[in-house]
Parts: sequence; structure tokens; C-alpha cells
Amino acid sequence: MRQIWKNSFFWRLALRLDGRLGGEHERGDGRNGLYARLDRRFRESRLGVICGDGYDRAGWQFRFRRFGMRCREESRMRACLWSVWNYVMESSVGYVGLFLLTLGISLLILVLIVDELLLDTRQLVTAISVIVLSVPLLGSSKPVFSLVEESFFVHRAKRCLGYASMLPLREGTRGRARPMAVLLFSALGVTVAWGITPLLLICGLLLFAAILLLVLLPEVNIPLILFSFPFLSLTKHPTLFLCGFVLILHVAWLLKIYCGRRDFSFELADLSVLLFCILLLLGGAVGFGDASVGVVLSLLASAYFPMKNLLSTALWHRRARTALVAGASVCAVYGIFQYFFTDLELLWVDVDRFFDIGGRVCSFFDNPNILAVYLLLAFPFALCGTLDSEKTALHRFFFSLAALSVFLCLVLTWSRGAWLALLFELFLTFAFHGRRSRALLLLLLPTLALSVLFLPQSVIRRFLSIGNLAESSIRYRLYTWRGVLDMIHAHPFGIGVGEEAFRSVYPHFARSGIETVMHAHNVFLQTAAEIGVIGGASLAFVLTLALLKGFGRRRAAGAPYALCGVLIMGMFDHLWYAPSMICMVFAALAFSLLEEGWE
Repeated sequence: MRQIWKNSFFWRLALRLDGRLGGEHERGDGRNGLYARLDRRFRESRLGVICGDGYDRAGWQFRFRRFGMRCREESRMRACLWSVWNYVMESSVGYVGLFLLTLGISLLILVLIVDELLLDTRQLVTAISVIVLSVPLLGSSKPVFSLVEESFFVHRAKRCLGYASMLPLREGTRGRARPMAVLLFSALGVTVAWGITPLLLICGLLLFAAILLLVLLPEVNIPLILFSFPFLSLTKHPTLFLCGFVLILHVAWLLKIYCGRRDFSFELADLSVLLFCILLLLGGAVGFGDASVGVVLSLLASAYFPMKNLLSTALWHRRARTALVAGASVCAVYGIFQYFFTDLELLWVDVDRFFDIGGRVCSFFDNPNILAVYLLLAFPFALCGTLDSEKTALHRFFFSLAALSVFLCLVLTWSRGAWLALLFELFLTFAFHGRRSRALLLLLLPTLALSVLFLPQSVIRRFLSIGNLAESSIRYRLYTWRGVLDMIHAHPFGIGVGEEAFRSVYPHFARSGIETVMHAHNVFLQTAAEIGVIGGASLAFVLTLALLKGFGRRRAAGAPYALCGVLIMGMFDHLWYAPSMICMVFAALAFSLLEEGWE
């Protein structure tokens, strides 16, 4: 059986493609591949030398980082904050309890004296809660550091973040007494608690602690963004929240680079992404573009740089992939529930031809095609986690459930472009992931062929409508592409980014009857129309580099297959019609262009 498989057409095809894209098949590490040769030429060029110079003591990068580290170490603000931190951590737990007891009693007295008959229930509950909380702390002579370090939450956080100790202090035998601090902070605490709602105060402190953690450890931002991405759509301004997360990620990463705490690499692909982000930014300022849209798109696309540099370790790469798959699986499960247990609107369905499909799921998004793009980005990661024989059974079980739920939800979007992309992702994953997956491909192909006999007629009719020029949505896209091509020919440097820019110019080139198109229904045509032919070429170039490097690895983790899938989808739709989706597309680019060390 093994010899038959090695002599099969699919095995020879996989070897040939692997050899072309990744160099020698026996090595399979991409060191002799086309991407490696192109990047080597870039590094040897004048621009590459300038970008990579400075890792020796005479270079500008070393001197810049040394200046940053010196400013950080000699900062008076840092010294002041460090002194306050040490002062609190070395204090006695008993005196902290005394502070809480004094604060609670003072607040209770104020409530009873000031309000008299009309009591403020919230302040009363706060005062009693503070008094009850202080009782277990009274009488302890341990320092605050010991109490925090031995707590369950901090212990779990240390294991999750990979830190031996989160607090840079040594545990002492007894905490220091702070009688004057108790009086001062009690008076200050009563003033603050009286003027601010207790819930608002607690939320503010938790938000401050969360932002502080995200700034001190920028790697935490990436799993947070990837997991929470679909749930941001439940808010009124999802793109604004996502921009906030990305901005915190940039600030934290740049501060670490400035202080010499993180590495930064610049490759040929990074230059292409930088050019693309600059063109997006300029596209909002010229022509008919919207400046705010240009800033948002360039900011979200630039998340590629910290993601690529911070995910170079195996630990954070694994956590980022798991967070992406976990968020997508929750989104997919809700989409499946939505299809079977809710009444879906027929807004996205051609009722005359597909009256029996029962509506298209959107899950947490506003459009089934946007949901399809998101799930296509996550599906190969889940499938690769399922096929990874080196992981534990529990790990593979989690990823298999995630892959199954994402697969079913993708089918229920009824997006024909997503179905084509899904089949392509399945083929690529099984063909290139490993020897066992190639063997499974031989079993998968006849299984898929036989499954056609058992598929519902609605699915078969929907799938066979692909390429049918008589179908309204296909004809609609063809006429749209012709009008967009005429528009690109008339405006080769772009019309500017944003939906308003497209609506202002496209009607002059549109075919009769489709003047109200909102976008080009093709990501490359849309990019070329907005930021010019150079912008479309830069996007195509960086995607090509990402695929060359991704397929050149010995075993990819799903990123190049995800890119191929969304590119198939991008032939029929604008991938970031919802602006936040550009962040996920460039996150997949970052995964595909990571260095080989994460394996």
C-alpha cells in the first residue's frame, strides 16, 4: 500500500510542488527556495544593509537601543514608581487590613451622618464590604509581596505567561509597619469613594491593571486580539475597539524595542507591507478618499509588524493559534445555532432561485461573506492542529471539534466562493502537512465523491450555479469587474480609500443597472482602484512572498493554506469590506512569514 501511494500522481505532485517552492525536499526548510533567494538579495542590497545594520557596537541600532536603555534605567519617573511599588510590597498585610477597616468605618460613619434618614445604599454596601474584607487580613505580619506571590491567581498567571516570578522583590520574614500611611490613605480613600461610584472605581482599577499588563507584556495583546475579534462586532464601534487594541500593541512593542527588550527584523516582505500601509494612509488623504478610513486601514494592517516579530517563539505562536481557533469555534457554534433555532432573514438570498436554503448565517457579523472570510482564515489552523500527531490526544480533540464546527458553519453561510475556498484549503492541508495527511488524502477524495450522492439538492443546486452566467449574482459581478477595470484605466493612481470614494467615481464607469455597487467584489481590483496599480501590485507581491515562504517550510501550521483560501474568496468579494477584517488577513500574513524557529 505504501509503495502504491509513493507511485501515485498526488505524491509526485506534492513532491514537485514542495521542491519548487521550498527548495530540496529532503531538507524542506525553505533555505534554498525562491523566497530565501529573493530575501538574500534584498539583505545584500544597499537598503537591506541599512535596515539590518546596527547589531554590532558601531551600528546605529545598537547605539539607539543603548540610548533607550540608558534613558529607561535613569528615568526619574521609573525610579519614583519603583519606590512606591517597593513601599507597598514591603508593607505588612495586617496594616493593609487596618487601612481597609479604617476606610470602611469612616465611610460608614459618613453615610449615617450625612444621609440620616435617606441612606445611600451603594455607599452603605461598599462600606460594609470593605469592613468584612479587612477582617481576614488583620493580625498578619507577612509582607504584601508574600500574600500576592502565593495567591492562586498570580500562580496561574505566572505559569501562563512563562514567568518564574511576576514580582521582582524577595520575600521577607515580616512586613513593615505603616501607621502614618494608614491614616493618610484612609482619608484619601474616603474622599475618592464618596465622589466616585464603587463599581466605576473597581472597573477603572481593573482597566488600568489590564492596560498595564498589555504594555509590560506585549505578547499578551496578540492572543487577546485574535480571540476577541468576532465578539467585538457585538459592540457599537467594533473597529474603534480593535484600533485601540492594535494601538496598545504597537506602543508596547515599540517601547520594548526602544529599551532593547525585543528584537526587530526587516525583510523583503516587510518592505512590501510597509509600502502597502503607506499607500493606504496616503489613499485617505488624496483624491476622493476618506482620511479616517485611510488611518484605520493602515493602522490595522500594520499590526502585521508586531505580530511577526513577537510570535517568533514557539510558546506564543502556539497560544496565538489556539486563541484564533477558540474564537472562531465559538463564533461557528453560534452560527450553527442561529441556522437551526432562529428565523433567518432572506436578505442575502436570491429567493427566486434558492428558495429552499433557509437563509444564510451571519453569526456575530453583519454579512455572511464577512463571516466566511473570517472562518476561512481560522479553518486551516484548526485542521492542522487536528492532524498534528506530535500533540496530545486532548489537544487534537479540541482542534478537531473546532475544525468540524467551523466547517459546518462555513457550509451554512451558503457562500459559493467560500465553498470553493474551503475545498482548496482541505486539499492543500492534506497534501502538504505531512506524509500521513497525504495518505488520508487518498481516502478523502473518494469519500467526497461518494458524499455527493447524499447531499441535499439545495446544496448541489447552489454549488452547480457557480459559473452560471445566467445567475444574477454572477452576472452582477462580471459587469462590476468591467466597470472597475475601466475606472482603473482612467485613474491608474487610485481614487482614494473608503466606500464614499468608490460611490463617487464608480457610477461614471458602471454598466447600466448596477450603478449602486458598494465595492468591486474582488480584492485586487478594489485595491488597485483605491490606491492605484502600485498598491494592487504591492499586495499581490507580499502575498506571493508569504506563500513562497509558507510552503517552503517543512510543515506549515495552516497560515499559507488560509491565505490561499481567502485569496479564492477574494476573487469574488472584497476581503476587508468590513475594515476590521484587514487586521485578520495581515495576521495570517504574519503567521506565514514567521521565522522557522517557532517549530
